[in-house]
Amino acid sequence: QDTELTTLAGMSANRATFLASEQAFGLRNRIINGDMRIDQRNAGASVDSSGGGTFSVDRFTSFASGGGVYTTQRSTDVPTGQGFVNSIVSTVTTTDSPTGSDYYLLTQTIEGFNIADLGWGTANARSVTISFWVKASITGTYTVAFRNSALNRSYRATYTINAANTWEYKTVTVAGDTTGTWLTDNGAGIRVGFTLGAGSDFIDTGNVWSALEDFAATGQTQWISTNGATFYITGSNWKQALSPRRLSAGRMGLNWRCVRGTLQRRSRKLQRLLKIPTKAAHLIAR
Repeated sequence: QDTELTTLAGMSANRATFLASEQAFGLRNRIINGDMRIDQRNAGASVDSSGGGTFSVDRFTSFASGGGVYTTQRSTDVPTGQGFVNSIVSTVTTTDSPTGSDYYLLTQTIEGFNIADLGWGTANARSVTISFWVKASITGTYTVAFRNSALNRSYRATYTINAANTWEYKTVTVAGDTTGTWLTDNGAGIRVGFTLGAGSDFIDTGNVWSALEDFAATGQTQWISTNGATFYITGSNWKQALSPRRLSAGRMGLNWRCVRGTLQRRSRKLQRLLKIPTKAAHLIAR
């Protein structure tokens, strides 16, 4: 038994003994900080998403291009009984009715090294499954999009918010892209984005691959158009499609090892960017 394992308060025994999936099975979840727990930059403070990309919780960036503004903030509102501690909440503060090239996105870019085994851009491209918990005040059709570094390949997977202000579990499986160029080095491997609004320039047919940058499916709910609208998300899990299971915090291995692993991956990237020793990078990343 691993005597170093520290569990979340109230986690059931079988969840607690899952043994940090990162150590036991390798980097299964390609989304880093998918439970939204780590927020080193803002420490839980609200930040505006206006203009270019704004850093929210670690590894997530919010974009607002148009007349609308929304805030993002780490939250303690989570689905009951799943073991999660945090989510991220987006809230509309200035509305917009997106047209043309307007867009509103919450994104994470996954490093090429972490998606190389998927074989995207080849005949052997593997399917992937993304799952997450979501709660929104506006019901309707939403999009989670996948784009390459060159922004000339994209897939717009749709999901539906059925009930307002209610935590719902979503899972979407996407066939791997057999064409296009998908980086497998330290560049942007795959850009994953949760779409909150988009103008016609970025809207196209859902659930198909296309040689476009588009990240909103036809029928996308324009969440940004309602003042005070909220959008919560947590438990984001994105991995090769095998036998997807509903994830609680325990099944994600969300204990101190997972947190440590997230910080280590962030410090590795910082070390590479700044060309500083590993120990110094880790201290800065903290």
